[in-house]
Parts: sequence; C-alpha cells; structure tokens
Amino acid sequence: MGPGDVCRFKDTFGNHVLDLIIADRGLLLRRTDGEVWSLRPDPKRGAAHAVYGYRGDQRACRAEARDEPARGVFSYEVHTFQGRDTVEVFQGGYRYDPFTARVIQR
Repeated sequence: MGPGDVCRFKDTFGNHVLDLIIADRGLLLRRTDGEVWSLRPDPKRGAAHAVYGYRGDQRACRAEARDEPARGVFSYEVHTFQGRDTVEVFQGGYRYDPFTARVIQR
C-alpha cells in the first residue's frame, strides 16, 4: 500500500465501518458518515517520538510510548486536548522480562 490507497474495514455482516487511507501527512481514518480522524507524527521530532490524533484539523490527543528493552520497561503517556489546552493526561506501563517478554508487573 502507498499514499492514497484505501483499506476498507467491514463488520462481520459485511457492513462498511471504516476506511484507513495512507496520506502524505499521516494515516487518515474515515468513518462511514464522512467524519475524518487522522494520526500524524510529532511535527518537530517525528513519529518515533510521539503521534498526534486529529479530528478533522483539530488536535485531539498526543500519545507517546517508550520501551526500554534492556531494563524491561514499557511506558506510555496520553494527553487529550480541547482547543489549545491540555484537559487530561494519563500514563501507564508495565515491567517485563527482557529475555522472554513476559509481563511481570503492571
């Protein structure tokens, strides 16, 4: 798949539920009612640092994940926005065995 290509998702009854579209600025998620959401890389540091979620052209959230395989630590942080303001931040993660990847502590 490449830019402009559409991957259509259907439910178990064959009803169209969502289109994923590869775009120059990220990944578009188009609902059946035409509403478009998108995932875009951090504009300054790239997708390896963080990903932003947009509803149309309005920034809705920012997600950042970190994996430290040598220490067996995975963590994440999500910010939700309303306009230009952060209205909620939540974070979490877990510890895992670096050799087996088995989760050992949540």
